[in-house]
Amino acid sequence: MAGTIIGHGITIEGEITSDEEVVVAGTVRGKLSVEGSVTIDPGARVAVRLETEFELDF
Repeated sequence: MAGTIIGHGITIEGEITSDEEVVVAGTVRGKLSVEGSVTIDPGARVAVRLETEFELDF
């Protein structure tokens, strides 16, 4: 189970920081700092500066 899920229909602009997994299914613009894995679902819209120490899954 993901620590943070940004669902379809959700738009976030700004800075997101998480020490757990993040799943993006919606829209994110800004900065994403994650200590866990990042999953970007098909159809998601992402325009971020990404900082992560673990895996990315597209």
